[in-house]
Amino acid sequence: DDVSSYKKAAAYINRSRADVVVLEHEFGLYGGKFGEYINELVKLIKKPLIITTHTIPDDPGKGYGAVLKNVIEFADSIIVMMPESISKLANKYNYPKENIDLIPHGVPDILMGPVEEYKEKKGLKDRIILGNINLLSEVKGLEYIIESLEFIKKQFPSVLYLIIGQTHPIVLKTEGEKYRNFLKEKIKKLGLEENVRFINRYMPLDELVRCLKAIDIYNTVSGPASIRIRRAGICDRSG
Repeated sequence: DDVSSYKKAAAYINRSRADVVVLEHEFGLYGGKFGEYINELVKLIKKPLIITTHTIPDDPGKGYGAVLKNVIEFADSIIVMMPESISKLANKYNYPKENIDLIPHGVPDILMGPVEEYKEKKGLKDRIILGNINLLSEVKGLEYIIESLEFIKKQFPSVLYLIIGQTHPIVLKTEGEKYRNFLKEKIKKLGLEENVRFINRYMPLDELVRCLKAIDIYNTVSGPASIRIRRAGICDRSG
């Protein structure tokens, strides 16, 4: 949150023996309105700059989109994780398509197979397991899945929804556990205390994979308009 530190960082990088700068760009990582302070770094860097983009807003003319448009003007190359991002950057942000490279989002290579063995290890035998692994924030729309459980439970009383992951650190810093507490209140109101379980901690990859293997249905969520339910083993690529 100190804009002068971005300028100092740029000066340090320029004096260094670094050959290239790789910037991981996601909103919430940098200070200023809409994360605009990162512009103070990229415009001063004299080394080749590669930017890996995460969230790419639809509108490059205002807010977060305008900040991203300013940032990528200084990029010698951009890395994206989904094919759709290439067309968005080229068509909406007017960034040269030939300077964009696709490196797909990393996903563990998990063989599909029976889940019962992993359910039993976690004490979840004979239950239908729904789940997702995300950093919690309001934009995920988990309340819509919880609301649907009220109806699912009537036909499948053993259903259990695992909400795995800590609250997003930026959200935690600014709002605390407001969203998680909101979800807990909704669960209580709908009488779903036995059907929803929070696992509020960071998981190393091997434990995360074991959880994935115990899940019958993985919920890919990013808000009410785009909740998708997929077979376990397919990770969240919504960005």
